[in-house]
Amino acid sequence: MLSESRYSRILLEIERPEALLEREDVRTFIETLDQPGKHAGRYRSWSKGRFHDPKPQGIPMEHLEALVRLHRERVSVSTSLLAHARKPMRLNLSVSTRMGVAEVVELLALRGSPEAEAPLEEELETWQLRGLLEEAFASSAIEGTVTTRKIASELARDKRQPRGRSEQMLLNNWVALRRLGEWQEQPLTPSLLCEIQSVITKDPGLKPEEVGAFRTVDDVAVINGEGGDVVHQPPPAEQLAERMERLCLFAREDQGFPSLVRAILIHHQIAFDHPFVDGNGRTARLVFMLEATRDPALNWLSLVPFSRAIANRKDSYYRAFVDTAEENWDTTHFVRNQLRSLAIECERLAGFLTDFSRRRALYTQKLALEDDLNSRQIELIRSGLKPNSPPFTQVEHAHHHQVTPMTANRDLARLTALRLLSKRRNPKDKRQFLYWPTKLLLSLGEDES
Repeated sequence: MLSESRYSRILLEIERPEALLEREDVRTFIETLDQPGKHAGRYRSWSKGRFHDPKPQGIPMEHLEALVRLHRERVSVSTSLLAHARKPMRLNLSVSTRMGVAEVVELLALRGSPEAEAPLEEELETWQLRGLLEEAFASSAIEGTVTTRKIASELARDKRQPRGRSEQMLLNNWVALRRLGEWQEQPLTPSLLCEIQSVITKDPGLKPEEVGAFRTVDDVAVINGEGGDVVHQPPPAEQLAERMERLCLFAREDQGFPSLVRAILIHHQIAFDHPFVDGNGRTARLVFMLEATRDPALNWLSLVPFSRAIANRKDSYYRAFVDTAEENWDTTHFVRNQLRSLAIECERLAGFLTDFSRRRALYTQKLALEDDLNSRQIELIRSGLKPNSPPFTQVEHAHHHQVTPMTANRDLARLTALRLLSKRRNPKDKRQFLYWPTKLLLSLGEDES
């Protein structure tokens, strides 16, 4: 990558750089680096873009790199968020970037799936629980936790206490995500950031001064997990008070950016500033979801566990931070990377909704129902189709879906009346019934393949 001094010298060496930028082969080359790939996420850094062919003829590689950088600086806008030495973070809201935003905001994956249906209002809570639980698991996995989705489910549904730091981290994430609605009623402030971090980092092993407070030391750095090299040195602790005020002002005021982009920039800035001794990545991802879902048009993002796509593409996630830093704080690299992760999960959501719609139509037809089954009942039928499904209780159904005992009782009563479930007294607790699938329920699986 060109240093600042080398970049300045090359621009002086190039005769009429503006004229070169207008040359058709140069313009085509630069535009290609910004072309969307799958999910409109591609925005090639020079480290990858330099391998693209065909290259403009007669232009040395360093000159071509300088031209790409000059073009991107001219078409980008400065934000009020700051990098080192008070340099502004920049963003290129090109047509391709806006396409990536539209793909997520308009949930275009649903439009490409004719069988998928948008969630009904009464189903949102059930599916939101599913999404938030996966988000808690995936956000923890990014930080290296060693656990399973089954354990995540047990912890979230109060079946047992956490054992060890990994399980505590996962439970903390779940508790914090469940408080999103509460925190949405408050504007983002430095004190709210500290409160969120205190929930995320609840751990007897941490020092009191490391929880719910900005760091006061500078002995923190982001380390390359493989080589042990320092890849990012956050700003000094003495700057954090002013930087966090600036961040929160950016969150509260209309900066002219789409709300989804603004939330992604907040995510990046928290990770860059590293304001806490512990929990910066988890806090950044949760605050992203908090800020994005403040927009009524984006409240469905709580159904989308975007950290799952990040966990599956961790190298790309961390590389986006590096590309941003190496290319004069061009946050477009990070924004496009996050849009890609969100688009991937939106596509998975569309697949889930397609499957759900198909199942609902199938069960309604085979049972000759006059009205639809709800999402909890459909999930219960689906789980009952698995071989050797164990009996369960009303309390377990209520805990699994985080609903009241009365709601759980209505769910089970209807499935029992439809002869899809059998029930008998629990021999271990006569106050409860045990439920298990009937032959009629199992027969619904005959058309599943």
